[in-house]
Amino acid sequence: MCSNPSCLLKTLENVRIPDVGKIHNLWTCNSCNKLWNRDTNAARNIYSIASFMQKNNLRPSRFQRPATDPQSSIS
Repeated sequence: MCSNPSCLLKTLENVRIPDVGKIHNLWTCNSCNKLWNRDTNAARNIYSIASFMQKNNLRPSRFQRPATDPQSSIS
C-alpha cells in the first residue's frame, strides 16, 4: 500500500527492468507514480497505523481486515 498521503489508489508493483526482471526492494505506485523503497514504505505505513491507533484506539480503515461472517466458516 502506497504511503503517500495524497495517493488515491494505493496500489504498488515491483519495478521491472528489461532484461533484468523484477527488482523486489523497489516499488512504484500505479496511482501517484512515486518510486518507493519497500522497507521505507513499510516503515511509513507502520508509523501511520501506530499514530492513528494511539489517537483513536482502532486501525485506520484502509488497514482494517475485511469483516467476515462468523457463520460462513461453520460447516
